[in-house]
Amino acid sequence: RIESTLDWLEDWLGSLTPEQEHRIIEWLRQVPDTTDQWLAHRRHRQEELVRLLQSQQHPTVVESQLRDWLATPEKGAPPDYAQSLDQMRKSLKALAWNIDRTLTPQQRTHAVQKLDQLIQELEGLAGG
Repeated sequence: RIESTLDWLEDWLGSLTPEQEHRIIEWLRQVPDTTDQWLAHRRHRQEELVRLLQSQQHPTVVESQLRDWLATPEKGAPPDYAQSLDQMRKSLKALAWNIDRTLTPQQRTHAVQKLDQLIQELEGLAGG
């Protein structure tokens, strides 16, 4: 998880300094690992989807339930999963703020260029 995050950050920010890498690794270690809970919830959601699609309900009912299923992915999640997810989101928010404080002007420029490229791609998809 740490290596893939560092790779992703370098893609968005350009090269990281050794000090940034060290700090980011320390900050990442503070982010709770919710992988097992996420996988269990994902399996549960997949089972729900299969049951819905195999149901003999009227298509408009299935459509309505499918919309609800897609719009509320955390609905029906066990309380411990929702709590862990909330804690992870708070940790990631703190991580983003911490990383932001370490960025060089060159890294900010790189991120803006990367974001501009993404915006252009999305505009191309929306217009095409």
